[in-house]
Amino acid sequence: MQALTYDAMRADLAATFPGLWMRPLREFGGQWKDAEGIWTGAEDEVLMPDGLPIFETVSPDFDDYDGTVHHGFIAWLKARGWAWDRYDGSTYFLVPESYFGAPTMQAEEPTTQGVASVAGACVPLASDDELPF
Repeated sequence: MQALTYDAMRADLAATFPGLWMRPLREFGGQWKDAEGIWTGAEDEVLMPDGLPIFETVSPDFDDYDGTVHHGFIAWLKARGWAWDRYDGSTYFLVPESYFGAPTMQAEEPTTQGVASVAGACVPLASDDELPF
């Protein structure tokens, strides 16, 4: 799937999740000065349709969250060709999936590690049972 452009993604986020603050990723400067993406943060008042916050940084229920990001929001991003990366405790980068630039790795045996670093990008590991751990 072709990822939404930056402008289309900002418009879609604003329409779907009113109140979600967002800024251009390039504002971070340094390695991000030419990056296409959005940075945003954990705001409890911006909710998913099930009433849960998009980002839960205090004590996420892993039935509803992948780390601290709601499963539904991850699916919403993926449907638009975008993904997320956590910068710090409450700052998230939303970027086109091509940002990660590395294929998903398939582990020979199940692992307790959730991600592996490949050429500087974090990629999910998957075992033969398709669980990400």
